[in-house]
Amino acid sequence: MQGRGLYVSDVELPRMVHVVFLRSPHAHARIAGMDAAAARRMPGVIAVVTGPQLAEVITPWVGVLSHLKGLKSAPQSAIAIDRVCWQGEAVAAVVATSRAVAEDAAENVSVEYEELDPVTDMRSALDPATPVIHPSLGDKPRF
Repeated sequence: MQGRGLYVSDVELPRMVHVVFLRSPHAHARIAGMDAAAARRMPGVIAVVTGPQLAEVITPWVGVLSHLKGLKSAPQSAIAIDRVCWQGEAVAAVVATSRAVAEDAAENVSVEYEELDPVTDMRSALDPATPVIHPSLGDKPRF
C-alpha cells in the first residue's frame, strides 16, 4: 500500500532486450510468405526471428504420455515453420531494445497465409471426411 510494488514489466537490467511474438489469426493455415524487411530496418530492432531460422538451432519437442495407449503427439516447434495449426501460434519473434519498439516492429511484419480447413471439435476430428491436421502422425485413430 506504499506504492513500492515491482512488476516484471518494471524491471530494467543492463543489456536487456524485449521480445514480442507475432501470432497467427488463423486456426489452420499455410504460411505462404513473410516479409520482415521493414521491421528489421526499424531503429532499436535487434532481430526478427522466423520459424525456419529457429529450426536450425532448436529441435521440436514431442509430448509423451506413455501411459495413454495410442496417444500420438505431433512435433511442436517454438515458432511455426511452414504452417500454423492453431489460432495464436507464433509465426515470428521480434527482439528490440524496448517493448514498444518490438510491438511497433511486429506490426510491420507482413505474413501471407493460405487458409486451410480447421478442425474445431473432437467429433469432427474423428470424421474420416475431415482433413488430418498433422499428416506426419498417419491416419486418424479408430475407436
